[in-house]
Amino acid sequence: MNVDGSRRLEVSGEAVWAVVADPRRLPEWLPTVVAAHVTAEGEGQNAGVELEGESHGHSYSLTSLWSEDQRVHELEWGSGSAGYRGSLRVRDAAGGSSEIHVNLSVPDERVASWPDGVAEIRRGMEEAFDRLSTLLAL
Repeated sequence: MNVDGSRRLEVSGEAVWAVVADPRRLPEWLPTVVAAHVTAEGEGQNAGVELEGESHGHSYSLTSLWSEDQRVHELEWGSGSAGYRGSLRVRDAAGGSSEIHVNLSVPDERVASWPDGVAEIRRGMEEAFDRLSTLLAL
């Protein structure tokens, strides 16, 4: 199952990128994440990020692959064997604003096990965009 979302933000793409490209800042704007630590050498390209959080009433702790391309402001991540992966890109838009686009891919069987699975993913995505907007407005 793929779920896409995007939001226009009234700040520059560079300002957005400075927050989203730092995995240690994930708890500030991702609703399910409470802690994030870079685990692999060479932060950025092909790093590992250890995440702790709670989703759908269950605590989790996992290591996610993390890859970023600073040149084009794109991130990719994934949990490997669990089949969960995502991507994020930030683009400059007119008037000094920017647009952030997220694509999440979650195995169908996981989404099917959640009541209103796709709607829940979309709600979480919108909450992440809201938190990011508030964080960047400070």
